[in-house]
Amino acid sequence: FRVAGPGECLNYTWDIPADHPPGTHWYHPHYHTLTTDQFKGGAIGMIIVEDDDPNLPEWAYDELLLQISQPAGQYKLMYGNGLAQEETFNIMGDKWYRLRVSVATPNGKLSTLWFEEGGCLFYKVASDGIWHNAPFGTYQGISWGMTGASRADFAIKCSPGSNNTVNWENGIVAFINVGESAGDMSSVPPGQAPAKPLYTAEVPAANKWNITLIGGTMFGHPYTYNRTISGFRWYPEPPSAMATIAWNQAHEYNFRYSIFHPYHIHMYHVLIVQEGGCGDFIEGEFYDTVAAHTDCLVRFFTADFGQKMIMHCHDLPHEDAGMMVWMDVEGEGMPRNLEDGSSYMCPEGFTPPTSSGSGSAPASSPTAPGTESAPAAAPGDDEDSAAGSRFVYGVTVVMAAVVMAVTTAW
Repeated sequence: FRVAGPGECLNYTWDIPADHPPGTHWYHPHYHTLTTDQFKGGAIGMIIVEDDDPNLPEWAYDELLLQISQPAGQYKLMYGNGLAQEETFNIMGDKWYRLRVSVATPNGKLSTLWFEEGGCLFYKVASDGIWHNAPFGTYQGISWGMTGASRADFAIKCSPGSNNTVNWENGIVAFINVGESAGDMSSVPPGQAPAKPLYTAEVPAANKWNITLIGGTMFGHPYTYNRTISGFRWYPEPPSAMATIAWNQAHEYNFRYSIFHPYHIHMYHVLIVQEGGCGDFIEGEFYDTVAAHTDCLVRFFTADFGQKMIMHCHDLPHEDAGMMVWMDVEGEGMPRNLEDGSSYMCPEGFTPPTSSGSGSAPASSPTAPGTESAPAAAPGDDEDSAAGSRFVYGVTVVMAAVVMAVTTAW
């Protein structure tokens, strides 16, 4: 992980190739032993990779954004979009919208997102930034199990003049107020998400693991360093990787005890292959954080890039107490990140940019002395794939500035 001290800046650069799946993502700090405190201090936010599929219906671009978070010092109160009161969405009746929801709670536990019954139709169409493989009209409901690190996209349509609420556990986080009719009488959202591969390739025996999350207390204190993943605790430098695993291959993991320790992998989404699914996590769909009452069998493919793959419990006090490990992803021909990620002193008078809410990025951002804003494409990228998008500004700079500010406070 990279660290910015007081008064320092970090630049983040992403190459987003044309075949990268769009979706609803988020960011948060990862400074070990202080992740929980910085998270509670507000160093979180949504990152959206825009859709550019010409076959998606118009409603997929009529967006409502909702970040659900828990403010510092509160254990039951939840905020919608950082507001001390509930968020309010004013929409037209008889019109499909795409509601993007990101949940960010420090304990990360499996809880319930639910909508008030009556007046509206709700279909879950994506999880953790990935469109569902099932048709848009498959998953209808008003109550959904999600972890405190999950995202979900919903297709929603409401009757004219009706009102509804979005709720997390027992609290309202947003009101939906519905105006006059827009004239769309369809009962199922039109269209179909792009198809995705399901990792049906043979998995080598060496790539199959049981991943056991073990918690407990030491000397009666719940947050001491007695939390491990398959017997390993966090130590960031070689040779302390939990294992070296193969790049560009399918892998199959069995997550155990994830209901107590929501399980999250960096870099790769996992496909649920457990027969019948894992409770709220549906067989045949992709997620990046899983919390199930039973063992949960998943697959993922170490595609595109590798190096350090972080795995951790998304109950952040548990993570701060050591429940985080890394695996070294290696393989012949694998593109490598060799960029200098060092921090540098922020320019004098620099203040972080603020979002206009329109989705556009700020016009400029700080750049480390002697660096260019757009480095060359990674090895193996051709001109078309590298031309998808490149982000070197915007929310990444806001993130660096917010994390820096919270780190300074501690």
